[in-house]
This record gives sequence, C-alpha cells and structure tokens, in this order.
Amino acid sequence: MKNNLSKSVWQLFEAAKDTTKKNLVTAVTAGQLKVDEEVLPVLLTLVGSSLDEGFNKGHKNFLSSVEKNTEQKKKK
Repeated sequence: MKNNLSKSVWQLFEAAKDTTKKNLVTAVTAGQLKVDEEVLPVLLTLVGSSLDEGFNKGHKNFLSSVEKNTEQKKKK
C-alpha cells in the first residue's frame, strides 16, 4: 500500500510540476512575463529542480503521517 501511495503521489506531483512549467512558458510566450529566451531554460530547470527538492524533503514526512493515521484507524 505504501509503495502504491508513493507512486500515486509522485504522479500527482509530476502533473503539477508539468502544469507549472507549461504555464510559465505560456506566460512568457504571451508576453505576460518578460523573460529573455536565453534565461527561460535556466528558469525552467530551476523551477523543476526546486519542486523536486521540495517533494523529496516532504515525501518522507507525508508517508510517515499516512502510516501513523492508518495505524490509528486499525486500532479503532
């Protein structure tokens, strides 16, 4: 169950990350955000790696919380 939950959370996270990057590119292309074309790939890499880092930092705590709540429900 823990492995399946991790995979589901990862898929949800990847969808959010992809949407964030797509929306950033759209905003730049539409002129809503002024970013030099040479800077955009660096910005996208920074956004992606920052989101990955945040996910990795929080993932263990998330799974621990799920496990704790699951154990509490089993005891009831």
